Amino acid sequence: MKIRDGWMWAAGFLLCTTLAASLAAFNYYNQAEAYRRDYEELLRELESLTIIVNLKIDYGNGTVLWYNKTRLPLDSNLFNSTMKVAMVEYIIGEYGVFVTKINGVGGDPNRFWLWYYLDPDKEEWILGPVACDRWKLRNGSILAWVYSSL
Repeated sequence: MKIRDGWMWAAGFLLCTTLAASLAAFNYYNQAEAYRRDYEELLRELESLTIIVNLKIDYGNGTVLWYNKTRLPLDSNLFNSTMKVAMVEYIIGEYGVFVTKINGVGGDPNRFWLWYYLDPDKEEWILGPVACDRWKLRNGSILAWVYSSL
């Protein structure tokens, strides 16, 4: 009779631990789902408050770097986006910011950092018409900095 009682207690213990483990797993699953939903909601909010741009930096020596899917706050300009991905030296003039160096490259005689935007309708690069700090970015903008001579 004692052996049978021992097995009954063991079976009861295993049943209780199985139930406790199942409840714990169910609880953790529910918490994970709640965190996933919160995360997805935060991503939706982030997407409504930011834009994504693609930025190319052509150093004029064969080195070209792309910073694709760069997330920026709404109302960002080209200067802000460049500062986010690179070390920028610049001067502020009457017409706005003039970039003199990007990642230490610049300062050569008769060479300048010029910026372009990709016109999606014409599918061609257009020289920037204003200073980089005055060019407001839109979601999906594709821009380029090129170190070249005029």
